[in-house]
Parts: sequence; structure tokens; C-alpha cells
Amino acid sequence: MELYIEKAFFDKFNDELKLDFKSKGKTVLAAILKTYGDVNLLIDYALETSEELNKFNIDFFEVIPINNPIIPVKSIKAHFFDFSKCEQTLIFSINNEDWFEEAEQKGALCFSYENFEQKIEYIITLCDNLKVDLSEDFAGWDFFRELKTIPKNEIIINDGYLFAENSGNKPVEENLIPLLKNISANHSTIKVDFFTNYMNSKKPSEFIDLDKIKRKLLNVFKSDYNLSFEYIQYHSHDRILYSNFFLIGCGVGFNFNTSKKSNSIITVDSVFNKFNYKRINNHIRDFKMKRLISIVQ
Repeated sequence: MELYIEKAFFDKFNDELKLDFKSKGKTVLAAILKTYGDVNLLIDYALETSEELNKFNIDFFEVIPINNPIIPVKSIKAHFFDFSKCEQTLIFSINNEDWFEEAEQKGALCFSYENFEQKIEYIITLCDNLKVDLSEDFAGWDFFRELKTIPKNEIIINDGYLFAENSGNKPVEENLIPLLKNISANHSTIKVDFFTNYMNSKKPSEFIDLDKIKRKLLNVFKSDYNLSFEYIQYHSHDRILYSNFFLIGCGVGFNFNTSKKSNSIITVDSVFNKFNYKRINNHIRDFKMKRLISIVQ
């Protein structure tokens, strides 16, 4: 995780923690700073010497572990737009900045001091409530449309049978396209990776017309969306969609027949829980390595 935080924001946050003003949003941010691990912390605080940096770290021991390094930057805005890869980036500022909209189009989550608690709590509650019991009638992928309000620039879908027809259904038309439309904001640039199997199978029973699928997806998303697609041959029994700040689990598979009931469920988990955070990042790191290996081969 990449965490940009204004010094003024941090000072106010630290002062309120000392007074025990601990909402759910404050508790989550404190956990990110204290216990999440693998967090790059950047603060707009100019330091001239290593001694000043050491003193700066000491001043923040109460919230930040000693092994969690602080990277000083002159300008959060300039550093973010010049250097951030925006893979999983949070930005905390005292004020709601006029460049936040552009930063969120790039894939960052931006917070002011006035709204950070409510915004974190909204995402947690949203994801907790997005649970579907597939033993009941499936209401459609529109149920997940509020996920498009969470910024993202990457989607990974891991499902060995993603494009396989299941009892006469059409997985691309009935599942994949409406799913992607409902979680992708218009005009956001999003890279979509499919980790799936049987793309190169010569068996008639397993044949998938991948060229037809590619043409269909590019045609559907060419106007109102800015999505690009990559297809990686890989088989796993997991059926999970990953994005920058959440994952969607669908045990029966994202190719399920939407007109038939099953004993499976669809769940959504946000990054604002340490268990989910580690799970999302461990899995994404593994998939990026598999993607690299597939390119080399």
C-alpha cells in the first residue's frame, strides 16, 4: 500500500487519538499505520539531515512502528502525479483538494479530514452488505453497481472456467459484461486481466472461441469505458475478482447460470480489514508474477 498523508492531517489525527476519539474510520487508519505492514508512507515534510529524520520518526512512534519508514516529499500532489504507480494508493489531506477527482480517475482513494471517517466506513459497510445467496433468485449484477464508486485502475479475474458455458448459459453476455459494467466507472482507465483455463484447448468439448470473445469485449467497452484486456492461461479452483481496494468471491464461478439456483454465495471484502488486505495483496503479487512468467515464456 502507498499512503500519502499531510503532516497537518497526521498531527490532528494523532492528537485526537490521544484523546481517545476512536471511530471505526480512525481505528482503521490507525491499524493501517501500526499493523498492516508493507506500507510506503509519504508525508509532505521537508527534512535536511538524517538527524531530523530520526527525530521525526521518534515523534511519530506512538502511531507509526519504527520499522515503517517515512518518506518525506515536498509536495504530495506533485509526487503523486509524477511518480505514483497508483496500485493501491490512499491520499489523506486536511482539505478536499481540487485535484482529488483527477487522482481518483487515476485509481487513488482520496480523503479530507472532514470526510475520511465516513468514507472509510461507507466502503466497509458497502462491501459487507454486498452478499448474494445464490440459493435464491439472482437479482442481477446491478446489485453491485455501487462498487464503481470505489476508484480502481486494475481488475484481475481468476476463474479457470470463466468463458466456459454452463448448462446453456452465455457467461460473457450474461455475467462478465454486466459485472464489468457495474463495477467500472465510465471513462476510468482500467486494465483487466483474465487468469483462466482452456483458452488453447483443441478438444471440441473444451474449445473456446477466444478471438470472438476478444472482439465482443472490445466492441462493448470501446465507447463509454476505457478498459484494456489481457488473457493469461492459468488454472485454479479459486473464483475471485480482485481490484485495488476490494475482492469479490464467487464460489460457483463467474460463469454460473444466472437462471439457476445453487448453494453458493457471492461476497465482497474491502481492503479496510487487515486479513483482507493481506489476502488481496498476497494474491495480486502472485498473479503479477504468473503474468510475468507467461510473457517470458
